[in-house]
Amino acid sequence: MIQLIAMTEQQFSTYLAAAIVSYAKDNVQAGRCSDEESLEDSKGAHQKLLPQGIATPNHYLLQIVHHKQTVGHLWLMFDRHKPRAGAFVYDLEIYALFQRCGYAKAALLEAEKCVLQLGGDKISLHVFSHNTKAQHLYQQLDYQVTGINMSKSF
Repeated sequence: MIQLIAMTEQQFSTYLAAAIVSYAKDNVQAGRCSDEESLEDSKGAHQKLLPQGIATPNHYLLQIVHHKQTVGHLWLMFDRHKPRAGAFVYDLEIYALFQRCGYAKAALLEAEKCVLQLGGDKISLHVFSHNTKAQHLYQQLDYQVTGINMSKSF
C-alpha cells in the first residue's frame, strides 16, 4: 500500500533541482535540443509551469511513500476547465533502489482515485520514445496513445 503525500518546501526544492537536470537529459536523448541549451530550456519550462513553486494552483507535487519510506515522486496538474476535467502527469519517478516493485503502478492507481475525488475522469501524460519501460507500464494500465511526435535529423 502506498500513499501520496504533499512535498514540503524543502523536499520540493531538492526535487526541482533534480527534475530540471533529468528533464534536460531526456530532451537531449530525445533529440529535442543540444546539451548546451537543454538545461536553460528545462529551467524555463519548469518556471513557466510552476511560477509559484510548490504553491502553484492546481499542481500537486507528491511523494510516493511506502511504509514511511519515500520511494519516488509524482507531479500532477489538475485542470477542471477543459471540456473533460482531468489531470496531467508532468513527472513520475520511482527511485532506482525501489524500481520494478510495482510502486509506479500503485502510484498511478492512487492518482486515479485523487482525480476522481477532484471531479475529473481522466489522466493524461507524455512519455519519451526512449522510455520503453514506462510505455509498457502505461499500456498495462490501459493508457492509450493520443498522438505521436515525429522528427527527422539530417
